Amino acid sequence: MPNNRFLISCCSIAFRNRPIFEAVDKIADAGFDGIEILHRTIEKMDDEGLHELAQQCIKRKLPVVAIAPYLSFTRGREAWLESMKTGEEVLRIAVILGTKKVRTFVDVGPDGLPSCRADASQWKAGIDGLRELCALDPSVEFVLETHGNTLADTLPTVQRIFDEVQKPNLRLNYQGTADFMERGFFECLDILYPLISHMHWDQVLADGKVSYIDEPGQIDFPRLISYLLSKGYTGTASVEYCWSPVDESRVDSAWKFLSGILARKN
Repeated sequence: MPNNRFLISCCSIAFRNRPIFEAVDKIADAGFDGIEILHRTIEKMDDEGLHELAQQCIKRKLPVVAIAPYLSFTRGREAWLESMKTGEEVLRIAVILGTKKVRTFVDVGPDGLPSCRADASQWKAGIDGLRELCALDPSVEFVLETHGNTLADTLPTVQRIFDEVQKPNLRLNYQGTADFMERGFFECLDILYPLISHMHWDQVLADGKVSYIDEPGQIDFPRLISYLLSKGYTGTASVEYCWSPVDESRVDSAWKFLSGILARKN
């Protein structure tokens, strides 16, 4: 990681249909500082495979900045317990891969539970889940993703979650949800900045759809990078192209776009 800026990685979800070892090479070849690994691509890997993956990342000088599992604490007790089990397994994997950051959801999926529909019992389940998850290993940062159709889908509900969980290792993974874009991406960023230790980057188009970061849209990436550098941001950010199919060549162009911005800031 360069000494004068924060680390910028790429999430392996862009290469979800390739073996993870190919994703590592693709992201390293593009020039990124690190990799965020989608848990689903490694969840069936045995310890020998995980150690091999760790060695490949070391060889390619591509540290694992985070592991990204899917968790849900608001879909009933069975899903709650399964999510805790997943959390425990991800922590075991994190030790092997040498990361101290886990991307975290309160609930997830296109049919997930938006905060406006959650009742008191669902809120309690979500808060209790995050508390117990964070207690599994206080040395690990659990970075809660802002996302539509979850409890973390608006500025007020994100603030409520952090006010109620009260765990220092619960941190925020900030990205441009609809509510934040309506309120102002940078205005919300400024309010939530003390909580942020990770970000997901894609472009938000005028119609609210997401696209490649080098496309014109609502997020001004030169301004965003200037803001973070001026704050002395020490967290991480990942380019996350989560739709399918992804034009894999755009991972290379994403780094070229970002490195061009960074060159102008030096």
